[in-house]
Amino acid sequence: MKNSVLIVEDDEIIRENIKEYLEINGFEVFESDNGKSGLSIARNDSPDIIISDIMMPEMNGIEMIAELKKNTDTSLIPVILITAKVESKDVREGMTVGADDYITKPFDLQDLLHAVNTQIEKKNKINDHIQLEYTKSFEHWKNIANHELFTPINVIQNVYHLISNQSKLDDELDGIFKLSITRLKRTISNLLLLSGVFQIENNFKYTSAFEFERQIKSIIADVLDNEISKDKFDINYNLPEYFFMKEYFFLIIKEIMDNAYKFSKPDTRVSIDVSIENDYFVFTSKNKNKIDNNIPINNSRAFTQVARDSYEQQGLGLGLYIINRISAMFKDTFSINQKEDDVECVWKSKIKFL
Repeated sequence: MKNSVLIVEDDEIIRENIKEYLEINGFEVFESDNGKSGLSIARNDSPDIIISDIMMPEMNGIEMIAELKKNTDTSLIPVILITAKVESKDVREGMTVGADDYITKPFDLQDLLHAVNTQIEKKNKINDHIQLEYTKSFEHWKNIANHELFTPINVIQNVYHLISNQSKLDDELDGIFKLSITRLKRTISNLLLLSGVFQIENNFKYTSAFEFERQIKSIIADVLDNEISKDKFDINYNLPEYFFMKEYFFLIIKEIMDNAYKFSKPDTRVSIDVSIENDYFVFTSKNKNKIDNNIPINNSRAFTQVARDSYEQQGLGLGLYIINRISAMFKDTFSINQKEDDVECVWKSKIKFL
């Protein structure tokens, strides 16, 4: 991916020379002839670095830098000032308001390129450090949250099992307890997933069709709360013997299958197709919708449940939203099509296989 540079310079000859030289050296270039339009471009296009003259019409370079620093979206963009020797006072003012470097006219384009590369490298190091610290903090928080939230639930579950083993409990009560524990664990897991959705790894994983099908059976058992007798999935596999998939695939698949199962009409079955088409992994679910067909399914908002007043539902309305967020993050595609009581979910992701 090309680094981008915004050149803000009212001298057209200088601006075009810089633009041509940077494009030859692999940069994407935006340009402006004054600080006011340069500020607008910076806000809209978020360049990696800005090269700006000081003296310009409408808004000078120093005023532009001051405005950039007021906005969190643009405050960290490095700025290199182009200045004449007689503008040394302006340079000091520019450095004070937040300019990162300056170069004096007349200048060698190679020196300017070196200054640009230095500032981009410095910015990347800062971003890497921030991301590393954020990841460390998030992992620490996630471990604490997992322990503090799930440990009490596991204790309650173990005490219940101890009591139930010592005395015969009502089957209905036993079923209600198990369902409630499963429901609570799923809700907590989805909330933790939502809070850390951008921490999901996009790494490829080598697998076989046999191992993939085994994992799907495990997902079905989880979706059905281990009551396999209630199995209502018809699955058709069309996969090569071995292929690469991404680590988050099973997370997406589980959410789609769980959603299709929960919202299917009683005594109907969910149809699942798993295939690879033109280097894309394609997962399709089809079910008969038990919800009013006039109510659209919304997968772009969190904590949104369809017809909650009319239908008892588990969870917080996060499943489809999580799928949508992850798909957008990794440039996958996810669509939901409704026609009368038929609902079709199609999820596609680019893969590689042997």
